[in-house]
Parts: sequence; structure tokens; C-alpha cells
Amino acid sequence: SLPLTSILTVMSATAFPKFFSKIRTAGAAVGILFIQMFFAASGASGSIGLVIKSAPSLFLFSSLQIGIHFAILMGLGRFVLRLKKNELYLASNACVGGPTTAAAMAQAKEWPRSV
Repeated sequence: SLPLTSILTVMSATAFPKFFSKIRTAGAAVGILFIQMFFAASGASGSIGLVIKSAPSLFLFSSLQIGIHFAILMGLGRFVLRLKKNELYLASNACVGGPTTAAAMAQAKEWPRSV
């Protein structure tokens, strides 16, 4: 099960930090590979044209919702809180697409502090 695997991984990395620090780079590369495979598999079944054809009101509502979210986030973030654009883009991505897409975006944009 996933929780058991997570517990064993954390315990192993805590017990043997020297060993796991040697394979950290390879582990990061394998992790990126699996995230990309996940995106490819989940995106392969999606079709914007099919959504527009079968449920145009759902597409319009989703587009409007994301547009309003982005406008408010950028307006408050940039002009009221004075945050950096890349931080706001990443926050928007995390809210809309989830943490895995935000991590992938930060990795692709070479923002290592944000991963």
C-alpha cells in the first residue's frame, strides 16, 4: 500500500542518509520521468473539442472560473501584496492543476527554490 511504502522510504532514508544521498540525483530523474508519464497518460484521454461539443456550458463556466481566479490572483498579488510574477503563476497553477503540475512547471522553468 502507498502509506506503508512511504513510511518505509522515510525510515530507510533516515536510517541510511549516506546511501540515499548518493542515489538522490538518479531518484530525482526517475521521479521526473514518472511525472511526465503520468501527464502523458492523463492528457491522452482528454479532448477540449469533445467537451465543447458535448457540454459547452461546462466549458464556458470552467473558463470563466479560471479567468476570474487568475485576474483576482494577479490583481491582489501584484498590486496589493507586491509578489513576484513567477510566484503568482506557480500559485495559480497549484490551485488549478494541483501540486504535481505546479512542481513540473517549476522544474521546467528552472525555479529550484519553488520545487
